[in-house]
Amino acid sequence: MDVRTLIKTIPPFDILPDPAIEKIIDAGKQEHAKKESLIYHQNYTKLNWIDILLEGGYQTYFVGDDLNKEMVEEMGPGEVYGPISLLYNNRTSIRSVLIKADTKLFRVPRITFLEIINECPEFNAFFIQQFGAKMQIPGYSKMLNREEAPLNASVYDHFFTKSISSIQPRTLITCYEDQSVVEAAQFMSKTRQSCIFVKTRAENYIGYMTDITIREKVVAAGMDAHAPVREFMASPI
Repeated sequence: MDVRTLIKTIPPFDILPDPAIEKIIDAGKQEHAKKESLIYHQNYTKLNWIDILLEGGYQTYFVGDDLNKEMVEEMGPGEVYGPISLLYNNRTSIRSVLIKADTKLFRVPRITFLEIINECPEFNAFFIQQFGAKMQIPGYSKMLNREEAPLNASVYDHFFTKSISSIQPRTLITCYEDQSVVEAAQFMSKTRQSCIFVKTRAENYIGYMTDITIREKVVAAGMDAHAPVREFMASPI
């Protein structure tokens, strides 16, 4: 099935007139993600597209205060990510999104999507109803409307948006190998550091952990953030 035919079967695109479908096809582009990666970060990434899944899938979730995934949802072919974030969250991704390996998608530019929203009230009404339904899900509105705690605001954004090279070196910070990843993350956030060195209770240095380590080996991988840092640290130094 080609992209045009598939889009015409997906609600609410299936109610659009042919000229609107052609506008979408002309403005959009098809992409192929060969590797799994985290593409959107909740309450941080600005969306320039809506994503229509053709093959493969997305895993979407909220990141809780303990850095664990919450309210995980799996998306597959024929599903669309982005409209709710564009319309009701100031163009900022409501959830974190992990794109799965070998996923194909069709991306529609934000401007084109908003033009069609304005041209077709029924199309707009679908997303109003969809957002209303999500707000009825227990816990959803709390995750969406909560005031970001320091662990979310600074640790989460820090891990997902900063590189080590962008951080000015500061005083060396350390933690013990049996302390949890959450404890290490909180200390890194408090001291605004992108790297923490790990030592034994005998004060011997045995490894280190960076923001990238936490992002890729713990959060994105869905691992337990309360596990000891020794399970995820890089070693030797």
